[in-house]
Amino acid sequence: MFSIPKTSVLFVLCTVHFSFKASGGTNLAQSCVLGKGWGVDALLSCAIPQGMEADFLNLVKSQSEISILRERGTGSNDPDWMAKVIKSYEEINRHRFSLLAFAQDIRDRPTVWGPWSEDLTIVYNEGIRIGRDYAALVSAWELHNEPELGWWPDMPDRYAAHAKALYLGLKAGARAAGKDTPVLLGALGLPPGPWLERSARNGLLAYADAWNVHYYGDASQFTGFLDSHVQAMRDLLKPEGGDLRPERGNLKPGGMAERRWPVKSSSASGLKFHVSDFTGAPRAPVLPIWATEVGVNTVTPDTWADPVRRQRQADWIVSTARQARAHPHMAVFMPFVLVHKDDGYALTESATKPWPAWDAYARYTRENPFPARPAIRPQVSGLRSPAPGLNPQRSSSPQISGFRSKIPGFRSPASSSPQVSGLRFQVSPLSPNPVVLQWLADAETASGHKLAAAYRWRADGRPIRGELRIYNFGDREISGRLVQTREPGDGGFNSSDCRFQVSAAPPSAAPPSDPLIVPPGGMISISLSFSLEDASGDGLREWRQFSFVEESGRRSELGFALERSPDLYPPQAAPLPVVEWTRGSPRFDHVPHAVPSDRKGAWQAINGVGVLFAKGALARFQLGARPFDSEYPSMAAASLPKGLPEHGWLRVAMRELGPVGARVRVDLVDKDGRRFTQWENLGQARGLPASAPRWLNLVDFHPYAWGRLDERRRLRPKDVREIQLRFFASQGPTLVDVELGVATAYGTNLDPAGEVRLNASPDAKTAPVE
Repeated sequence: MFSIPKTSVLFVLCTVHFSFKASGGTNLAQSCVLGKGWGVDALLSCAIPQGMEADFLNLVKSQSEISILRERGTGSNDPDWMAKVIKSYEEINRHRFSLLAFAQDIRDRPTVWGPWSEDLTIVYNEGIRIGRDYAALVSAWELHNEPELGWWPDMPDRYAAHAKALYLGLKAGARAAGKDTPVLLGALGLPPGPWLERSARNGLLAYADAWNVHYYGDASQFTGFLDSHVQAMRDLLKPEGGDLRPERGNLKPGGMAERRWPVKSSSASGLKFHVSDFTGAPRAPVLPIWATEVGVNTVTPDTWADPVRRQRQADWIVSTARQARAHPHMAVFMPFVLVHKDDGYALTESATKPWPAWDAYARYTRENPFPARPAIRPQVSGLRSPAPGLNPQRSSSPQISGFRSKIPGFRSPASSSPQVSGLRFQVSPLSPNPVVLQWLADAETASGHKLAAAYRWRADGRPIRGELRIYNFGDREISGRLVQTREPGDGGFNSSDCRFQVSAAPPSAAPPSDPLIVPPGGMISISLSFSLEDASGDGLREWRQFSFVEESGRRSELGFALERSPDLYPPQAAPLPVVEWTRGSPRFDHVPHAVPSDRKGAWQAINGVGVLFAKGALARFQLGARPFDSEYPSMAAASLPKGLPEHGWLRVAMRELGPVGARVRVDLVDKDGRRFTQWENLGQARGLPASAPRWLNLVDFHPYAWGRLDERRRLRPKDVREIQLRFFASQGPTLVDVELGVATAYGTNLDPAGEVRLNASPDAKTAPVE
């Protein structure tokens, strides 16, 4: 719709360092000029009136050594929006900044699972389009924002499939334009934890040229946060041809290996790559880290220009910038955000009114050049397609009709099939696989439990049905077999059955054994059905791993869990054994300013929260009508001196007795001050009403940024010493009843309503919390 003129700026990300250079050509072999790793999330394309970009760009250029800007990206069908994006991008290039842009919001039609397209061919084609059309403007692409949080409401396996297709499309489009534009991993909004491990089981990490993180925690823990990501990379990154399944002896709750991975040869190249086993063996590659959002909000509407609070924001920015510069794996550091209307995180109010945080950051970048470091994954130049092991005599442009006799009902590529003629994917030990596996569960028979990467049976217990798709985004046909493995999950549940159906073929109890042939740009559809055989066992979750194994030995991975909903088969629960603190108040670790406000029974409240009733694990809290204040959060805490059971669930029930809009987050703090949580958008089955009790599996608790951070990613329940309730209220004053229980196994001794009653109600007029 809009033509994008070529600019005089070419940004080349090198394998040694990244740089930018004014040039009129598109030769990838041009020499690199050292650039800086300082950047800022600018938001110019969506946060300021059109025509004011130059004012902010002049501010950045004149006061700092920032060389890269982050912007909101493409994907909208709104012509007015796209025109403004293009105008902002052109202005950024004209000022000789490098540009990091989003590649997201690629939509077909809304589905029950999310607003993104389920047809990965559409995603791949759109990646080709924007990768090609924006090649002259965009220096690097970034995939979907904070997928483990609410920005991506769908399941980890579906996110991985979507990200793979988009990555492959962006790279193909860029190469068609004579570029090799890097693509970053979707920014991780939390420290490494269960979500990342479960996404890695789906091969996500092979489809990224650099690591990408956001940080909004305590400044003193930023180095520990970066170290935890480095350790996660060493644990989870695998070479091409490696095995995603952990060694059985190292299997941890959730089906993931906590540390060690098997040594595996890469059959595609004949080279051996070893993953660290912590005995001195060579380590897997550590990707350079881009911190594309870091920030802290120290103000409220009533304290907008408070000099003390604004100085705390400035000190936070400089502290994290200093740690980023010192960290050996940090490549780019970008505070959030340069300017945004009424945003407490913003560094400036306008181009002529910077806050102290901007002045401090600009001065620090001027006085401290960023060290020259690798900015993207080192590439290994190697063989080009056809890949070793594939039959080179097969036609690279097969007639689709030739496959119908082999696979009944094979679905021909739609009119939106990718234009892959002339494109070649490099095949090397670190090249991503063009074969992508996708699982499309039938929403009528399953609900998604995001953090657990698990699909739950619906109430009637019908088999979970769905479709497994095998896409080939390469330029040659690929032949292989589909292999399924079953692993005990959290609790050891292992009582389901899987039936396969390839297109119109009769179902069988085992996956198809004959070689499957996927043409270039094509897709094979396989029907799957999982039945629930036993609803009264003691377990909860089982992991299923599918692999498409090619003739060359290369594997494409798909992994997800099957789970019985504890809402339908509730465990026996007992009141959480909370007690009051005997010495002082709860620690409220890493709460910047904890002002005690009330105390009753086991519960200590801070920052305006009142405790009206407290009887063990049941309490009524009063939340005042006060604006959100990250420096003074509304919280209550109690002590858990004996910790929690090694395996089990927390049951959280809440009822509002005033204006609607309150939420409660449960945080667990261990003896070392490490904080774990299940974010509001995580760990919830879609479709449950807000008032329904939540069963929080302890293995799903995730490390949180506001707490001590180190390399350990797993909650150790026995080490928990404090439970904290973090209150969020959109209106007030509000009364909230919260009831907490702990369960270790399923039971059948339930009341007629299927509800486990834990405690008496706080008063005679109030029914039990439900």
